[in-house]
Amino acid sequence: MAFEVDLHTHSYFSPDAQYSPADIFRKAKMQGMKGLVVTDHNNFAHFEEATRAAYQEGLVTCQGIEITASFRQSDIHVLGYAVQFDTGVFRRVFEKMASGYNERSRAIVEKVVLHGLAELDFDILIQSSRTGYVSKVNIAYAIAKQRGIPITEALALVERGGPAYVPYGAWAITPDEAVDLIVQAGGKPVLAHPGDLFLRRSSLPVSER
Repeated sequence: MAFEVDLHTHSYFSPDAQYSPADIFRKAKMQGMKGLVVTDHNNFAHFEEATRAAYQEGLVTCQGIEITASFRQSDIHVLGYAVQFDTGVFRRVFEKMASGYNERSRAIVEKVVLHGLAELDFDILIQSSRTGYVSKVNIAYAIAKQRGIPITEALALVERGGPAYVPYGAWAITPDEAVDLIVQAGGKPVLAHPGDLFLRRSSLPVSER
């Protein structure tokens, strides 16, 4: 049985997706869905287009977001939902995060080149970003495309245990801070894909679970 509502999707305002919010809602409508929420990573650039697309397709929606937090150098994703967020609460934090991501990604790219994993240029990667920052996922996709390897294999090179891994800096926020941020902005926080805490390379080591 197909789900009628999807509360966790990404548009091309996230590093791990390629379709516009309008495309996503149109495809959802074609599949017979009744509702959908776009929850892009660490930005709210999709809010306006997603709301407009939902109205045009006659689908139920609300504003959604997914914030990447760090706990013991592991990715913890926190979803947030609201009828209308106070985006001013997010703005300064997201700007700081974007700057931190770019600093980290420059270091990852340097390691990628140093180890001969791919010939990448951070400045070229940032030019193609819709949100002003580059993540390890963007870098992994670039490696996969250049080397002709699966994205999972490319991700292993830049995640914990990989030769091009770079840990988060002091700019990264904690899960508690992500929850507080969502609440302050008028939303409801939800832990995203908890199973990943035990399956991904960037998840907690067995000794720390």
